[in-house]
Order: sequence, then C-alpha cells, then structure tokens
Amino acid sequence: MNRTVKFTILGQLSSMKNRRTPSKRNPFVTHKNPGCRSFERDFMQQVPRSAMLAMGAVNRPLKVTATVFYRDFRSDVDMECCCDLLQKAGVVRNDRYIRIALGVCWAG
Repeated sequence: MNRTVKFTILGQLSSMKNRRTPSKRNPFVTHKNPGCRSFERDFMQQVPRSAMLAMGAVNRPLKVTATVFYRDFRSDVDMECCCDLLQKAGVVRNDRYIRIALGVCWAG
C-alpha cells in the first residue's frame, strides 16, 4: 500500500553544523547551531497530527521530496536535518529507511 503525506513547514532550514564554544572548565563543549535549534522548534509545532504515521521499514523504504526556498544561494541544503526532524516528529519510524531524499533549492 503506497501512502503519500504532504505538508508545508515554514521557516529557514539551517545547517546542522555544531558550534564549539570553549570555556574554562571544558574547552570542547559543542552547541547546536542556533538557527537549527529554532527551525527544529518551528518544525515540531507545524507537523500536522495526520502526518505522524511512523512510516517505513527495512523492506518498505521511503522517498522524501522537499522543496526548499532560500533567500540566496549562499546557504547549503541540509537534507540530514530534514530527515532527522521527520523521525523526531514521528512521521517516519527511522530516518535510515529514507532511501531517496531530494532537496530542491531556489533563491527567492
């Protein structure tokens, strides 16, 4: 049975690159990119309950198509962040089941 789920998430998709902030006690403390943290919060609030189906399995791979609109071409498309958030929101059971992930980028 093929199932299609479509929804729109508003916000600026940021890179998952961590930032290192040295301190006196621990010089190797890393923090998640602030832009990624705010997008994660917005993503979790905007996922519709009807999309939380925990889809996918080893024998049922998934295809994700994401249309991402960026303000300019300087930003990188980070589909890993999108796939991780789909798992965290309960849309997919495990992001390892996503075999095809397409990121389409336009500058607006």
